[in-house]
Amino acid sequence: MALSIAKMKGDNLLELWSDETFERILDSSLWDSKLGLMQINPKYDGKGKTQVLTEYFGNLKLGDASGDLAIVSYDIEERKPLFLNPSYGNANISAIDAGHASSAAQFIIQLPESEIDT
Repeated sequence: MALSIAKMKGDNLLELWSDETFERILDSSLWDSKLGLMQINPKYDGKGKTQVLTEYFGNLKLGDASGDLAIVSYDIEERKPLFLNPSYGNANISAIDAGHASSAAQFIIQLPESEIDT
């Protein structure tokens, strides 16, 4: 997504995948971090992840991709893979929603409401 939709250069990619960005994504409140394993909800609220995705992808959509693009995600309700492709009816899905859907961290980060139909 970073290359095809946001057309990022190398320096931006390094920044996106930096330790600092990772820490921003997994930021949690002091209360949440102290509860640790005692909580039944996801460990992180997802706000940091949403902020990072918004910063890098803004209002971009999958249809803004230059060239072919396929994003693999997982439908946790149907328990099956879900492929997002702008050429097959997913052009209006926001890059932010696609970023959330493609994350393997869905079990520890609260997922926001999404426009993606499964």
